[in-house]
Amino acid sequence: MYPSGELKRLADRKTLLQARIAVRRWEMAIAAAEVARPIATIDRGLQIWHRIAPFVKVFGVSLGILIPRIMARRSKGKPAGKSKFAALMAALPLIIRGVNMVKQAHAAHVAHRARS
Repeated sequence: MYPSGELKRLADRKTLLQARIAVRRWEMAIAAAEVARPIATIDRGLQIWHRIAPFVKVFGVSLGILIPRIMARRSKGKPAGKSKFAALMAALPLIIRGVNMVKQAHAAHVAHRARS
């Protein structure tokens, strides 16, 4: 059917095209990795935030309770009374209960995920 010279030329062309395709696939894989790098960083940041968010909320609530009391005393012209350390120590049981509550909620969430 085909002369052997033409078949050899077609085989060489096929090999060249396969090599070009392999090179382009490699280049696309490198480009995709570069594009995905910032997305992976954002994803890691969100994972870290989800781990620390309950503790930030607990401390935020505790500070939200303490700061208005301190500011109210100062705005009335009265001395602040307790030191900041004493106020923190007075709120420590509330903080510990909040942390324990968050730990229990996290453990329940993990147990629920394991069952699903």
